[in-house]
Amino acid sequence: MVRFKSNHHDFPEVEMNALLRLVPGLHQLSLGIVNVFLLEHDSSLVLIDTGVAGSEDVILNAVRTLGHTPTDVHHIIVTHFHPDHSGSLAALKVVTGARVYMHPLTRCWCRKAAGGSGP
Repeated sequence: MVRFKSNHHDFPEVEMNALLRLVPGLHQLSLGIVNVFLLEHDSSLVLIDTGVAGSEDVILNAVRTLGHTPTDVHHIIVTHFHPDHSGSLAALKVVTGARVYMHPLTRCWCRKAAGGSGP
């Protein structure tokens, strides 16, 4: 377990692949080097970032733990291109059918990484 501290907060210990409720409706999933977030809205979910390639099963298990199905993920937000934030995007897009939101330059780099044309 890792304990995170700052000058203002004493964050709880978080295990890798552990789902932590931050506030009602907002959950953090630790994937080791990066966190992803699930935001509950009505009966759907918003996924913020997708972790490294191969993280989709852990993320989908977290979705199920919250009592949802993969198709309840209606939106995916990618904060930036780094592969630890966008690596499982393609796999999760296929499984969930979610609409994806990202900066246009991030979109170019994601396409390039997936074998398409980039900037």
